[in-house]
Amino acid sequence: MAEKINAVPPPEGRKQLVFEGKIVGKSFVGISFTDISARGVIFEKCDFSHCIFTRAYFRDSEFTKCFFIGARFYDCNFRHAKLRLCDFKYAQFQNTLIPISEVIANLPEWPNVKQELLRSHRVNAHSVGDADAEKKYIIEEMAALREYYRKARQKRDSYYIDKYGGVGNWFKTRWKSFTLWLGWVVWGYGERPIHLLSSVIVVLLILSLISGLQIQVLSTGSTLSMVGTNLWQGLKTTLAVFFGIQQEPIQSIGYFLISVIVVVRYVVFGLFIALIFRRFSKR
Repeated sequence: MAEKINAVPPPEGRKQLVFEGKIVGKSFVGISFTDISARGVIFEKCDFSHCIFTRAYFRDSEFTKCFFIGARFYDCNFRHAKLRLCDFKYAQFQNTLIPISEVIANLPEWPNVKQELLRSHRVNAHSVGDADAEKKYIIEEMAALREYYRKARQKRDSYYIDKYGGVGNWFKTRWKSFTLWLGWVVWGYGERPIHLLSSVIVVLLILSLISGLQIQVLSTGSTLSMVGTNLWQGLKTTLAVFFGIQQEPIQSIGYFLISVIVVVRYVVFGLFIALIFRRFSKR
C-alpha cells in the first residue's frame, strides 16, 4: 500500500505513516488512515471520498481540487493548511483543527448540503473550544438555510418544485423564510448584539412617533412648535413606559399603545437574556 499512496513506512519506534513531497491524481477512496503525517505535503486532484482520518496531521499542507465526499475526520490537524476548490459534501468533523476561512472557501453549492456541512463544523468548533468559529458557523449555517427556503419559495429547480408543491407548502416556505429573515434582522440569531440594539432603537422610534401623533390628535394646538412639543412628549412617554419609569400623564397615549410598549419591553428583555446566556454558555 505504501507504493500506491506515495507514503513511506514509519521509522522504527515511530507509529505514524508519513506522506512526502507532492501527490497528484491519486485515488484513496474508502481507505482508513490512522496516525498519518503529511505536514507540508501538496495534494492535487486526489480523491479521499469516504475515507476515515484518525489523528491525521496536515499542518501547512495544500489540497487543490481534491474530493472528500463523505469523509470523516477525527482528532485531525489542518492548522495553516490551504484548501482550494475541494469538495467536502457530506463530510463530518470531530475534534479537528481546521481554519474557518478555508472551510468557508470550500463550501458546496447546494444550500441544504452546505447547511449540513456547516452544522458539522459548528459542532466540531464547539468540541475544540473555538467559540469565535462556532459563532461564525451559526451565522453561515442560518444564511444557508435562508438561501434554501428562498429557492424553495421561488421554485426554479425541479428539486424544489417536486418537494414543495401544493398550497400547504406554499405557506410553509414563505412563513419559514420570513421567520428566518426576522430572526436575523431582529437579533442576528443571538450572535449579533448590534442587531438587537438597532432593532430596539427602530421600534422605539416608531412607537414614539405613533405616541406623539396620538398626543397631537388629542391636543388643541396645531402650530409647528406644538407638533414638535407633542412628538418630544411622545418620545419621553414611550421611553418611560419601556423602562418602567413613572411619568404623568402616561395615559395620554392610550392603554392599547402602553400595552404594546410593555410587550415589546418583555420581548426585548427575553432576547437579551437569551443572548447573554448564549455568550456565557460558550465560554
